[in-house]
Amino acid sequence: MITDIMLEQVAKALNSEAHTVSGYLAVTTDTSYAADATSTDIGTELGTRIALTNTRADNVTTYNATRSGAVVVGATGDTLTGVGLFSASTLGDLSVTVPMGSLSHTTGFDIEFDFEVTVTRR
Repeated sequence: MITDIMLEQVAKALNSEAHTVSGYLAVTTDTSYAADATSTDIGTELGTRIALTNTRADNVTTYNATRSGAVVVGATGDTLTGVGLFSASTLGDLSVTVPMGSLSHTTGFDIEFDFEVTVTRR
C-alpha cells in the first residue's frame, strides 16, 4: 500500500520542493502488523534495513532488494509478517507498506523483494 507520506513526497517533487524517495527495505515479525495509508512505521523492525535498487521504464518504477539468508536472526528462521520501503537506513519516511501473513525465512535461501509503482492517468 502506498502511504499518505509517499503521496505528499510525489506532490512535493512535482512542485520542485525538497522531498524524499525510497532507498531502503525493512522487515517486521510483529504478528499484530496491519498496514494502512496513514502508517509511519512497520512496528518492530528485524535486523538492519536493506538498500534498494530502482529502475524506471516510462511510467513504472521498480524497487528491488534481496534479504540474505545470512542475516536470519532466529535459530529456526525468521517469520516475516510485513515489509516497508523507507527513505533512510534509520528512521526516515515510510512510502510503501505490505503485510505478508507469515513468510518463513531460513538461512537456506535468500528472498528477493520486488515492488512496482505505476503512475497512470484516471
